[in-house]
Amino acid sequence: MYIYSFLSFFWYVILGLVVLLIVKKNIKSKPELENISTGKDVLFHFGMFIMLTLSISTFLIMLFDTIDRIYPDLFGYNYYGYDSGMPSEQAMMIATLVIVFPLFLVFAFLISKELKKNPLKIDLPIRKAVIYTLLVSSVVSIIATLICTIYNWLLGSTTNSFLLKAVVIVLMSVILFFYFYYSLKRDYAKETYIPRIISLLSLVLVVSGIIWSVNVFGTPTEIRNQKLDSQKLQDINNIKSNIEYSVRQNKALPGSLQDMVNVDRQSLMDKETGEYYVYNPGNLINNTSSSNFSYNICMTFHTSSDKMGQSDSSYYWRAHKSGYQCFNIIDSVNY
Repeated sequence: MYIYSFLSFFWYVILGLVVLLIVKKNIKSKPELENISTGKDVLFHFGMFIMLTLSISTFLIMLFDTIDRIYPDLFGYNYYGYDSGMPSEQAMMIATLVIVFPLFLVFAFLISKELKKNPLKIDLPIRKAVIYTLLVSSVVSIIATLICTIYNWLLGSTTNSFLLKAVVIVLMSVILFFYFYYSLKRDYAKETYIPRIISLLSLVLVVSGIIWSVNVFGTPTEIRNQKLDSQKLQDINNIKSNIEYSVRQNKALPGSLQDMVNVDRQSLMDKETGEYYVYNPGNLINNTSSSNFSYNICMTFHTSSDKMGQSDSSYYWRAHKSGYQCFNIIDSVNY
């Protein structure tokens, strides 16, 4: 989906350079443009171009990953399974979007300000190259999305997920096309509120997308708590392995976690409080070839396992509620 859903950054750059060469060749009859074009114009237009393409790419990836979390494709690589929290890629997309989209709005404002001061700059090669590139890219994106939608539908891809992605791409492409087509024909000598309205709506759209994504994947506090709880589940596994080793070597349960040897002490402690987990040794029955034993491990969780997507794990102690929980672990070792 990502191959056909949006055009890569390098595609934009290559297409933009080609369009720039064509535009410069076609406006040689306007030598007055050479005298008004400055490095500032190139900086503003190229900056807007880069920030916009980055904004589009990161916004689409952010939305697609969010859609995949809600409607996972069971036959595709985007099936999340029991993963919890926000993937690092998603966090990077949100962080990038928070920075680059406001920069795009700043560059767009500066360009509009320059065009109002000098309307002749409407025909600058760099400006027309940027607009034509985005117009062509919007049309190609719509066509590629329609092709990809039909292709994936024929292969039995998840309908809800793919249709949502297709709708997002088509809507964004249509909005971009009409906005930049309007910019190409706009009379900057006349005052209008259309650009401000579009900028405000796009800002609302981006902010809403970020809020939606964070709500689906979890807030930073929720993700931190999930990671802490996941670490506690790993600690239980480490404790279990070390108790098995102790029983195999000594044919006795350790009296406390502090009695364990050859173990990372950090895995025996709550990372938040720095205190040892609660451990209560139970019964131990030694046989000729094996030992059967039980014990309790207690710890405090921030969230329940069903919210972490781990309730169906093969390790039964992963099923837990939020708050203080004790696990009665029954185990055995063979000699």
